[in-house]
Amino acid sequence: MTTWPEFVFNAANWLMLLLGIASGVAAGLVLIKKPLKLSRYFQALDPRKEFYWAIAIWGAAFPAWIVILKMAQHQNFQLTSDSAHVVHYAWNTIHGFGYYSSMYGMPTLSGHFSLTAALLSPFLLLWNNLNTFIMLHGLALGSTALGVYMIAKHRTDSRLLPWLLALLAISHPRFQDLMSTILEDSVFATPLFVWAVYFLDTKRPILAIASLALILTAKEEATAVLCGVGLYFMFCREKRVRLGGALVAASVLLSFFELAVIMRHRSALPADRFTPGVAFIFPALGNSAQEVISNLLHRPWIFPAALVYPPANLMPLLHNLLYVGLFPLLSGAAILPAYCTWLPHQLASGQFNYHRLLGYYSGFMLGPLLFATVVGATVAWKRVGEHKSGLLAAYILLISAIGFMSGGAYHTKLMPASWRTSVPKIIPLIPPDSKLWCEGYLTPHFALRRYIKYLPNNLPNDIFERDLYMPDQVLLSTYWMQISDPSSVERIMGFLRREEFQVIFQEKDLILFQRKGARFGAQPAVLLGDKL
Repeated sequence: MTTWPEFVFNAANWLMLLLGIASGVAAGLVLIKKPLKLSRYFQALDPRKEFYWAIAIWGAAFPAWIVILKMAQHQNFQLTSDSAHVVHYAWNTIHGFGYYSSMYGMPTLSGHFSLTAALLSPFLLLWNNLNTFIMLHGLALGSTALGVYMIAKHRTDSRLLPWLLALLAISHPRFQDLMSTILEDSVFATPLFVWAVYFLDTKRPILAIASLALILTAKEEATAVLCGVGLYFMFCREKRVRLGGALVAASVLLSFFELAVIMRHRSALPADRFTPGVAFIFPALGNSAQEVISNLLHRPWIFPAALVYPPANLMPLLHNLLYVGLFPLLSGAAILPAYCTWLPHQLASGQFNYHRLLGYYSGFMLGPLLFATVVGATVAWKRVGEHKSGLLAAYILLISAIGFMSGGAYHTKLMPASWRTSVPKIIPLIPPDSKLWCEGYLTPHFALRRYIKYLPNNLPNDIFERDLYMPDQVLLSTYWMQISDPSSVERIMGFLRREEFQVIFQEKDLILFQRKGARFGAQPAVLLGDKL
């Protein structure tokens, strides 16, 4: 029997395929038939009706579709412990336990300068459910298409081009990555940048500043966005040099401030708590932050060399430009924000998703890239003139078709199917104030509590062991046993035996243990009471 998440995933895969086919067929028809017929159809539409259609499609239906997809991922156990971590520290924040994650056993700011989830945490008072964050992520990301449409509509007289560019935006594989990735603060950077540009275009500086300020709460990488915006103002047609220079200087100062905040929060942790990120992700630049700075001062040529060598490292750049039709190359100074956000990714080793901008790593780059795409496309549209606009429309449709066809498919069966029926039975058995150890893929279903740890696959594991507590319940699966180091599994199971944990629920491969004397949630239908 097909479950509703499987139905949603199959529908998403078919929708991407059909949109790709439809875009390709439309491109062919525009070329074969009358090239301007499509444009004339949009010109003949009542402007008010066209705007209502844009709001209905790009502002309502599309964001709602992303929300449904994220909910299906949640029910199919695809959001992973990283999503649970984000929601968990938001829950801790709004309930007065500090900006802290018991999952990682450390203050959140010791990892990244990331505050977006904390700012969104009051929404959990309205609905104490992980779906609250799913809706916020989905609606925000989905609004990107409407933002692109609105920017294009403001910058061109064409009634057709804004629709084509909104379609091009959602067809980009990096946008599809953001649709399917985990709950992560970086995702908000894309829609916030797009709307900041629209508010700036429409002379609403307060809203533009607010949107840009919110981007800065997403992660320390946002300072590159601010630097790019500053450079744009310095070199754009209006040449607002003072404002641009102030933003560039602010981005540098803010980078040092955020780094100082991160290091201060890390100072209370063991020295070996963190993998040396600079040496790990940027091996060509140095083995430490100090060495990178030294190389920047004494061997600056290694930085531009790292951008282009080895040549294979340029492929992500080419892919991202090709999927927006190379339009950013015509955008002049508008490409600078995208260029600044791309630079740190390009300097990283090619083996990492960070370099390839996969998943949520494209969050900061994609908004500026879409802005440059709109600017470049409107320039191209004006240059070709009305008599050749049909060719340009066909070109955009063809690129969109390639993008839709290149996007990753949604997997319908990643986790054991029995979890979908077993987990709803387990949820009432674990009280909200229970201290829980949990199978990592299940943590999003139990993240809204003070104490939660995900079971490691290997011990010792500092993330698991730091600030470790005695659990009231332990939820694990035979799947976890199969993929984990046997000696680590034996250590965990040995602990449960010594502390006389009892099995209070077992179904298929899921087992729920409870510490002797711990409080039940709902009384289980059958109390197994088995000792290990």
